[in-house]
Amino acid sequence: MQQSNLTVARRYLERAFVALYGKDEFSVQAREALGLLIDACAKIESTKTVSADNVVHLPSRIEREP
Repeated sequence: MQQSNLTVARRYLERAFVALYGKDEFSVQAREALGLLIDACAKIESTKTVSADNVVHLPSRIEREP
């Protein structure tokens, strides 16, 4: 099964959000809906990129002091 490219989708959604700058009812509601979609994409992206494999262990202050 092919995976969706959420990063690209989020960028397109963000561009649509910016394009709907009007204060009319449709534009306001569309921005609210797009905002939810953008947040959902970002949330899924962040859970896919955060793992134990890409976390860098920084020594604690105690470990650095002589």
